[in-house]
Amino acid sequence: MTSGQLPFPVLPVRLTISRTTSSHRGDRIAVRITDELSGISFVELSLPLAAFAAAVTGMGDVHAEAEIHGLDLIGQKHESKTETVPFDPSQLGYGAEKGAFTAMLTAAVAPFEVDGWKADLDRTYNMHRVRDGMKGYEVHFHRYVEATEDNIAEKRKNRREYGAPWED
Repeated sequence: MTSGQLPFPVLPVRLTISRTTSSHRGDRIAVRITDELSGISFVELSLPLAAFAAAVTGMGDVHAEAEIHGLDLIGQKHESKTETVPFDPSQLGYGAEKGAFTAMLTAAVAPFEVDGWKADLDRTYNMHRVRDGMKGYEVHFHRYVEATEDNIAEKRKNRREYGAPWED
C-alpha cells in the first residue's frame, strides 16, 4: 500500500450524529465517522445547529471544525486478546503508587508484546485483575493487522443481520 492509499476502495464505516450542549460554545451537532474494521473514529466534525440544518437541507460548502485521528490505521483490522501475565502486585505493598505499579507491570508484559501486540496499561490498575492467587495479572492486549476482503464481507454481513435492514 502506498502512502495516502487505502487498502480497499470502499470500507464499511459507521456514521453517528449527536447533539452536544456547552455553556461556552452553545448547542452543536457532532458528526463522527468510524472505520468498522479498526474501530477508529477517524473524523469528528462539530458545527452549530443552524449550519447542520443548512447542510442537510441542501446548502453546499457549510463550514465545520474537524478533528482527524488514526489515519494510518484506517482499513486495518483491530484484534484484541486477554492474557494472564506472571506478576505479583503484592511485592509493592498495600497502597503502592500507580507509577511504581505501572513500571513493574510494564516490565512483566514486555515478553508478551510480540507480533504487533501492545498491552493496554491504561486499564490495569485494578486489583480485580489479579489471577492465580496473586501469581498472575489479567492484561488486555491489542494490535492492528492488514484487513482482507473476507473481513469486510463479514462486517457487511453483520450489518444486515444485526440492525441495518436498509443494507443490500
